Amino acid sequence: RYETLRPLAVRARQDPSSEECGNLRAGTRALVMALQRGLASDGGEVLMAYLADTQQSNWTSGWATLGCIRGDVAGGVADPPLTMRRLRGSWEFGGRYRILDKLVLRAGVELESETMRELQRNEEVLILELGLVLRSAEPRLRARVRTDTGELGWLTIEVPSSPPLLDSLNLLSQAAARPSLFGKPSIKRHSKPTRRITASGATEDEEAWEVGGKYRVLMKTSLRKEAELNSPIVGSLRLGTLVTIQEIRKVQWHPEMEGSLRLKVAFEPPSGTSCRSGWMSSTGNSGESLLDVRDQLEYQKLMG
Repeated sequence: RYETLRPLAVRARQDPSSEECGNLRAGTRALVMALQRGLASDGGEVLMAYLADTQQSNWTSGWATLGCIRGDVAGGVADPPLTMRRLRGSWEFGGRYRILDKLVLRAGVELESETMRELQRNEEVLILELGLVLRSAEPRLRARVRTDTGELGWLTIEVPSSPPLLDSLNLLSQAAARPSLFGKPSIKRHSKPTRRITASGATEDEEAWEVGGKYRVLMKTSLRKEAELNSPIVGSLRLGTLVTIQEIRKVQWHPEMEGSLRLKVAFEPPSGTSCRSGWMSSTGNSGESLLDVRDQLEYQKLMG
């Protein structure tokens, strides 16, 4: 979503000379649903975007000219009519979002494509791709997603006469780790899936974290020099810090007690500190998780 810097005419077709079907006022929070190249009347190339004012139940939407394309770079537009800063509530490739109500997962972007299954409220999806579908001139923003059970499919995330169908808070973001009004981070799972599958194909029940994965710290925790709990403390990790797991080890404290999972992690230290790695526990004294199980690198692993 971007703010319009000046009034914009929107058109029914991807043609700068086609008939107008509406206007967006300056200051509108416009949802960019698609980008396409078009031809200007002088033969030059222009960048066009399908924009929608989603603030009202009846959207004003259509194709708008963003400007002439400079060189070979589609983003190199002279005097763009939209702000360059993305607004709150935007969707991100590689972002992880929570479903707000039951949604149908389909095999293709088309609304008539094969039904895969019905996703339930509070399930999470990772956005891989976005697509615009027009049905009787009414726009729908579709997303290709990966579910927690490893399925790849398409679902609708925005449609006129309805609020967004996913919670717009990216669960991989720093904002999701901050305490909510209820005192817990939004990143905390509302319900644990029975069989979450990681990008590498492992199940969360077998191993919640993977070596080489990057995860967000959920609570302030101490770092120790070695895996043993009586090892010297070398630093601490703050809420929201991103860490990369270098090693996973199960440490047996007593022959009659179950071993504890210890994680060797690396991170970018805050200014003025020298500690860059150390060992942390996976859970706190009360059994609460100290490290989120969502891999920040899931999108790169799937798309790379």
